[in-house]
Amino acid sequence: MYSEIFSAVKVLATSYAAPYTEIDNGSMPAENGLAMYPGPGLSKQRHFDKGGIYEIVIALNGKHQDLGILLRVLSNIHREISLRTEYPSGTDWEILNIETATPPNYLEREASGTRQWLYGSLLRVTFLAKGECL
Repeated sequence: MYSEIFSAVKVLATSYAAPYTEIDNGSMPAENGLAMYPGPGLSKQRHFDKGGIYEIVIALNGKHQDLGILLRVLSNIHREISLRTEYPSGTDWEILNIETATPPNYLEREASGTRQWLYGSLLRVTFLAKGECL
């Protein structure tokens, strides 16, 4: 279930990532790239059928030599993904909401080469884990 949710969020983020065409898995992207990885989560509500409402955090990091492009793309992903009214669902899960947990923020600037800017951000994903009737 968690890998399906992560993949669904990654597909959504990619749809708003132009001029980037893909988002890598992992903490640090390649040159002029984006990367995502799932972080910690928590249970918000448990149901009698063993389902419940949960939250997970997904890190979205970017790297680019042009700071303007990088900030525009990360900001666009956060804005568009959080404004949606419909989110993906699967057999045993349904995303209820995605919001910005931490907006794009400066991490580092490479000291050599193309001196790429590194920025990080966090998305908070709230989802329903469907239980089974007892």
